[in-house]
Amino acid sequence: PLILVLFVTALKDIFEDFQRHKEDRGENESKTEIFSNEKNHFVLKKWNEVKVGDIVKVTNGACFPADLVLISSSATEDKKGSCYIETSQLDGETNLKVRSAIQETTGLGDDTTLQNTKGKIECEVPNRDLYTFNGNIQLNDEPKKYPLTPISLLLRGARLMNTKHIIGVVVYSGHETKLLMNSNKAPSK
Repeated sequence: PLILVLFVTALKDIFEDFQRHKEDRGENESKTEIFSNEKNHFVLKKWNEVKVGDIVKVTNGACFPADLVLISSSATEDKKGSCYIETSQLDGETNLKVRSAIQETTGLGDDTTLQNTKGKIECEVPNRDLYTFNGNIQLNDEPKKYPLTPISLLLRGARLMNTKHIIGVVVYSGHETKLLMNSNKAPSK
């Protein structure tokens, strides 16, 4: 009986590991639009190819592939630079939250302006706190730096809702995202 119980438990653990690897592979193979300076437009790339500094376009209903700073959105003129996100995978809340870009970047919504704009984002080192973010952005080598707050941060695991699309810059990717820093590792078997 003991050998039978151990055998069944081992089979169950193998099945759970296989399912977890299948889900991880599926998520890493998901595609997102990344701006290509060589082609001067957005191209599809896998999530596991997203790196810090990439400019990403996310459409309505899609999840964010990394932690992003919101640059612009397709919102109407009265709420230009704003978007709605659902964070149920992060904090369990299903109500929509508003995120806003800073006014200085809201006009960076098309391929031409993205190609002609240079910028630099400085932010804190990756940490686990979902509700804090400090940084600044500098545009086109101007000396002025504009502050970034949690209201402009879009976290991996959140989903864009009721907004046609947004454009953001990746600030944390892979295991540095707040979602993965807060996830528990699978217990060893």
